[in-house]
Amino acid sequence: MNSINPKVLDFANHSADATEKDIQKLCEAVLQYGFNSAFVNPIHVKLAKSYVQDKAKVGTVISFPLGQDIRDVKIHSIREAIQDGADELDVVPR
Repeated sequence: MNSINPKVLDFANHSADATEKDIQKLCEAVLQYGFNSAFVNPIHVKLAKSYVQDKAKVGTVISFPLGQDIRDVKIHSIREAIQDGADELDVVPR
């Protein structure tokens, strides 16, 4: 059986009640195992970026999980996520 390359995988915590400690553990695992990125809710992008710095990517979701936000809200959320340090975005369309 072929082994899975962790560099092609994102490791995520999208729990609504994720704590700072949860995000820290996520980021530590990303760095330890060499995952491509730590994916977090938008509120945790800055925190995750402070942990992984330039050693891994940080990703977040926009309009998750249903895609029910209006276009202008999505655009604002995208801009804010980028300003906060997000390297990757998963945008849920309508």
